[in-house]
Amino acid sequence: MSFTDLFKLLRANNYYKNLLIFLPLIFISQILSPNPLLRVFLGFIALCAVSSANYIFNDIIDRKQDIHHPEKRFRPIASGRVWTEFALFIGITLLITSFLLSYLLSFYFFLFVLALFILTNLYSLFLKQILFLDIIFISINFVLRALAGAFIIFPNKIIRISPWLVLVPFFLALFLATAKRRSNLIYLGEHASKYNKLLEHYDYHTTSFLFTTSTTLLIFTYALFTFFSDFPLLIITIPIVLYAIFRFYKLTESGNRIGRNIIHSVKDKSLLISFLLWIFVTFLVIYL
Repeated sequence: MSFTDLFKLLRANNYYKNLLIFLPLIFISQILSPNPLLRVFLGFIALCAVSSANYIFNDIIDRKQDIHHPEKRFRPIASGRVWTEFALFIGITLLITSFLLSYLLSFYFFLFVLALFILTNLYSLFLKQILFLDIIFISINFVLRALAGAFIIFPNKIIRISPWLVLVPFFLALFLATAKRRSNLIYLGEHASKYNKLLEHYDYHTTSFLFTTSTTLLIFTYALFTFFSDFPLLIITIPIVLYAIFRFYKLTESGNRIGRNIIHSVKDKSLLISFLLWIFVTFLVIYL
């Protein structure tokens, strides 16, 4: 097994999802504080470990289906480059490591990691075959990542959570999940059902409605968040966010692979600049 195969097996390119754990740290103006930052970074490692374990278990379950997908058939397990037994050993090792690290950081954080593991595997085994519930549970997992960060900053305490820490990540995840369904349908065309029978029900009209609706909800929720947040000047980031959403929407509708995996957004200069600009302006508003 090469390093590239290991990287693909762990799905390290998807670790960006776990960056949501830093959101509470950013918006309570503690991102520059060494001790909270170190704790959240260790939590990020724990989330990455459990995420890789979940991806491995999912790839083992889906290996027969992935063979028929024009892109996923090259995954290490589906292609046969990594033995199933060896992949299972790595997955179990990562899972145990994640549980131990998260428990040492905070008991409540451990509960979030455990919930993420259970819900992800329920999704892999059952929920991803149920129309609409699949994208809803993907969105819930995003929220768990965001909330988990707050319980590392304030270990072993029950704290009040801002509703925006729930709503914005949820609708962002819903937007990305519906974009993926829409993009897969455009990319696979009439062969979509051969890979996933559920795609028979995610027809063009349904995915168009879901994608448009989730886009509207994301824009509306983010705008309200900036208006009611403790940092009113965040409202100036709305045009940046709008441009990025519109750009992503257009690329997805054109069949670009960015819709199927947002990690490819780094190769699109417009989206990359928008993201970096949003980070820069947000940092200025909160910290300066």
